[in-house]
Order: sequence, then C-alpha cells, then structure tokens
Amino acid sequence: MRRDAPIWPACAKQSAEEDHIIRMGPCSPRGAAHELGTPLATLSVILNDWQHMPALKETPELSQEITEDAELQVDRCKTIVFGYP
Repeated sequence: MRRDAPIWPACAKQSAEEDHIIRMGPCSPRGAAHELGTPLATLSVILNDWQHMPALKETPELSQEITEDAELQVDRCKTIVFGYP
C-alpha cells in the first residue's frame, strides 16, 4: 500500500474541503465573493427555469413560494456578498 494514498477516502475529501476553507479564510472579500458567486448565479438560473415550468404555473402557491421566498433569499445573499441584488 502506498504511504501517501488516502486510507479513508471520506476523511481525505473532508480534509481537502477544510483546507480549501482555511485557504479562503485569509482571502480578501473579493475572493469570498468569487467563491460564492457561482452557486448564487446557479440558484438564480434554476429558480428562473422553474418559474417557466408548466407544472409550476398550474400550482400558484408553489410558484409564489419560489418567486417570493426562494428568490428573496438568493437576492439577500447577493446583497450580503456583493452589495447589490
């Protein structure tokens, strides 16, 4: 068995994720904004796509929940991270 091979793949993955967070910690706010920008943009696109799905148009309560609640939270996160929705 190779000495540098991860013995526990789950531990190795968690360690890599923690290392990434630690490296990001001392970054400038721009670095953190960059890291969060892609997930927030992805959520915005998904929410927009969902609004145009026929099944959601037939369920006004769910459509309202997506437009008012989910998009509001994504916009709130964008405001926190970037200073604008």
